[in-house]
Amino acid sequence: MKRHIRIKKQQEGFLKTGSLFTDRWFDSNRHYISSFQLPVLSDLSVPKVDEKLPLGKRAEVYFKTLIEGSGRYSMLGEEIQLISEGITMGALDFLVRDDVEQQNIHVELAYKVYLQDKSISDKDEFACWIGPNRKDSLADKLRKLWKRQFPILHDGFTQDKLKELGLPDFYQQQLCLKAKLFISWTDWISRKARDPFVLECLEGWWMTVDQFQNSTGMFEGVQFYIPTKHDWMIRPEANLELEWFDFEELQRRVVEQVVAKNSPMIWLKREGRVESFFVVWWV
Repeated sequence: MKRHIRIKKQQEGFLKTGSLFTDRWFDSNRHYISSFQLPVLSDLSVPKVDEKLPLGKRAEVYFKTLIEGSGRYSMLGEEIQLISEGITMGALDFLVRDDVEQQNIHVELAYKVYLQDKSISDKDEFACWIGPNRKDSLADKLRKLWKRQFPILHDGFTQDKLKELGLPDFYQQQLCLKAKLFISWTDWISRKARDPFVLECLEGWWMTVDQFQNSTGMFEGVQFYIPTKHDWMIRPEANLELEWFDFEELQRRVVEQVVAKNSPMIWLKREGRVESFFVVWWV
């Protein structure tokens, strides 16, 4: 896939990725999340993106492009570093002006890929959603938001910084949490009832190495591709110009990644449609 097409597909995928928490309470402390609704543009300008930029930072670039091209929102500030007595205390992701509603909005942005591991907890549904390599979780992200990322707006050093920059000091606070969710292979094939919370963001399944190695028959005549993490936000399509390969080659590549304790995302192309799944190293 040519670089400019890849960037365009990433941007389109970012916009089409489902949003978690559309105006809802999320925990027993009655924290309420107001969700920022991204504008939908028919003509997207493709931004310049550094090839080494990680997934989360790419999301910031695509978010900014959507805001600036919306005709509704104005960008007041982005990634405002907050420093108190020489110590970096945090940052404000985006400060946006809604010119239609005539209000200022502090937006915290995140782009996440989570796998559901029900063995983690039978009480906290958010703790069960973890990163592919078990390095983060949805529960941790929400705690960080409510303990630090949202409250920091009201700290004295933040208000001083806004005044220094000539920016307004009052904002509505909203979350833009784009996520791709993957449930276990067992739940996927049993078609268990799925929480409405999951449905908008559900992308596929994950399986263990043993399940993968015992699924040779299921993968006969199928083509595969392993996207880099930069491309995880792309919505896979059968007509993408990629170097697809067979199951034998997939097995070799999966073994390499699992040995390195990396859980690869895999695109599976069959009969003109493409599905996404993970093989995890940690079960």
